[in-house]
Amino acid sequence: GILDLRRQMKHFEYINLEKLKKNKERLKKDTSLEWVTIGIVQGHSPIRTSSNGKKFRILTIGNIKNISLTLFLFGQAFDEHADVRLGTIVILVNSHILDAKEKQSFSLSINAKGQLMKIGTSKDYGICQGKRKSDGRKCTMAIDTRYGKFCEYHLAGQFRKSAAGRMDLAG
Repeated sequence: GILDLRRQMKHFEYINLEKLKKNKERLKKDTSLEWVTIGIVQGHSPIRTSSNGKKFRILTIGNIKNISLTLFLFGQAFDEHADVRLGTIVILVNSHILDAKEKQSFSLSINAKGQLMKIGTSKDYGICQGKRKSDGRKCTMAIDTRYGKFCEYHLAGQFRKSAAGRMDLAG
């Protein structure tokens, strides 16, 4: 249970998702550092095949507020966790940091099954109920259901609509 998890994590440095960017260089340089972060699975790509013929999947991990990042599942991690459900709370252990083309951006990757641990399901995770203007399909943004049914984009759209409607009435 939770005591076993605490015992296992005792020697790891916990780095909040929001502080990962600030700690990125330190984590890349100090390969002896044992670290973990916790997030919620907010999205996933279809299963893909790399140029060397191996399957992988890309997950979006976030905090359902303002932070999300990309996590690549390779090797044993893919075999064990490719079917992880949206809304699952996960601990990521010693993820590898991958630099992106844009200097400020980065992704994480894991390839061992023990690098991802499922610890529960977020009761506050949901998907925006808005519709995309471009194709009329449902929005896929993760939301915190404690604060409503829409992502910030669709909430702002609702606000703009109601404000425009009031202007018409004011004449």
